[in-house]
Amino acid sequence: MIYRQGNGETKRVHALGPTARADGTPLAVSEISHYIRFLSFEGGAVLEQTVTLVDDANTPEYDGEFDEVIDIDSQTPGMYEYWYQTVDTDGRNSVDSERIQMDILIPLVSPNPPTALLFG
Repeated sequence: MIYRQGNGETKRVHALGPTARADGTPLAVSEISHYIRFLSFEGGAVLEQTVTLVDDANTPEYDGEFDEVIDIDSQTPGMYEYWYQTVDTDGRNSVDSERIQMDILIPLVSPNPPTALLFG
């Protein structure tokens, strides 16, 4: 996705957290310790951050639906790649989620005025 700064845009990452383990065993919300966001900027080093995804208010029961909102105007322009992992209370990490790519462009500036020419 391509975003341009200066428009007050946000990117809503809608995540579907796990409700089962890799072997199909149900996974309760009480068994999830936290989530990890991995971020690469311009293909560089991968930064790892512990994040708390916010439970979707439209689904009050735990069904794995979460949101994270990224403020486009507060990011450095460039290409971002995000992905996530779930960590359970025993410290086991899931495999990586799908990857999300965002290209954030600098804001547009106002055009120069026309040049007025006087004839005659």
